[in-house]
Amino acid sequence: MRTILHIYSYLFHFLLAVFLVGVALVAWLSGTPNFNLDMLPGSGVKLIHYLLYCNLAGLAAVILAITGRLRFLYAIYGIAVFVLTVRGVFFSSYTYDGIDAFKQALWFTLAASVAMLGSLSQVRARKGRR
Repeated sequence: MRTILHIYSYLFHFLLAVFLVGVALVAWLSGTPNFNLDMLPGSGVKLIHYLLYCNLAGLAAVILAITGRLRFLYAIYGIAVFVLTVRGVFFSSYTYDGIDAFKQALWFTLAASVAMLGSLSQVRARKGRR
């Protein structure tokens, strides 16, 4: 069961980081000066750089965790994703286009919380893998 949780956590965070790096690169290369995502703090070029650099660091953290190195960085990334998700869903000015959109946000929050648990469970060193 723990292995399934770890694989899920790796996939969730890897795919999320790749997606957000892609969004940041498209926004940066298209020269969008007024880039804004209501669920995330910041706007404009600062938000683009924030998305790009934080998620490149997240990709590095996932890869390092998969190889068994510096797993605490992966846990920090997992916590950050969860905290920003909760902040964006519940404590931001973002409005939803109906109950279905809000339900999708709740499902994503649940998915992020399970992925965070998977990242936190990897902080402890596994026996025989030092």
